[in-house]
Amino acid sequence: MDNRNKGEDYRSKLFDGALHSFFDTSAWWYFVLLCVGSLLAMYVQSELILTDEVYYNTLGEQLTIERIKEVLDAQRKYVWIGYVLVPLMIVIQAFLITLCLNVGVILLDWKITFRKMYGMVIKSSIIFLLYKLVIIFVLLMVDVDKVEDLMKADKFSLLSLMGQNSVPKWMYYPFQTVNVFEIIFIVLLGYGISYLKDEVKPKIGFVLSTYGVGLIFWVLFVVFIMINIGI
Repeated sequence: MDNRNKGEDYRSKLFDGALHSFFDTSAWWYFVLLCVGSLLAMYVQSELILTDEVYYNTLGEQLTIERIKEVLDAQRKYVWIGYVLVPLMIVIQAFLITLCLNVGVILLDWKITFRKMYGMVIKSSIIFLLYKLVIIFVLLMVDVDKVEDLMKADKFSLLSLMGQNSVPKWMYYPFQTVNVFEIIFIVLLGYGISYLKDEVKPKIGFVLSTYGVGLIFWVLFVVFIMINIGI
């Protein structure tokens, strides 16, 4: 019995040590890693997955060959804009998530600065980079003949569990949002808040009532847009 308790204590201390090391590391390192990894994922997707052949197969029944070529030429001309926007999108996403969390912090009068919380969110967001890289890896392993085949990489969400054929298209995004990596992100945020408060128990409930509510509003907004454009 004592040996089992010692083993559990050891694992607990090991986990706490790893968690503190994760959040003790400068947010700048995570930001650089997020930028580099996201740029790499974008490059691999555009060059090795969404090839010209994929676009011709997808648009062949809707547009002429000449028109498709014009679309691809325009895409290549402005592709640099997508790469430039990557760091900006990371900054904005982290800011909005921190804003949601900060509402709860203010209401509960917790002594956590916006800056510290923003850094914690940047660090936790590394799970989204892992998600992108896993998706890219899966896509490299399957045959992608049309843009719609990108859905083949969705192995980790509620949409994959339910099946695309059983869900209307305008519900794809909500069902995709409920995925393994999103759950891990919420747990990381919970531990991150506890780390900033110098506590042990993760603040999962706090994250769900702040970031979770913000995420629901965002999903509803996206669904509203999709319905209105006829998807």
